[in-house]
Amino acid sequence: MRPIFVIHNNTRSSEILANNLSMQMNFTIQNITTNNLDNIDHLVENEDAALLIIGLNENKEIQFYLNKCKNLRIPYIFIKNNLVLYISNFVEKQWF
Repeated sequence: MRPIFVIHNNTRSSEILANNLSMQMNFTIQNITTNNLDNIDHLVENEDAALLIIGLNENKEIQFYLNKCKNLRIPYIFIKNNLVLYISNFVEKQWF
């Protein structure tokens, strides 16, 4: 099974989205701590990740994560307060 990587940042909505996607697509969930972000592109490629979900709790965080994810070749999603922002190619569907 391919993993879904999740950066929670104390947000419940990213966990809910990851659980819903993993059940429907038969993926596993792996949490990433903010300490592992320097080599996130290598981490997700080595694990053959299906996608990355990033929970945001403040607006100022998004640029930091955009910079870290710019070399990723998988879909990544930013979620804040149950509002999902589709950043890369991903099929739209209501998950909540």
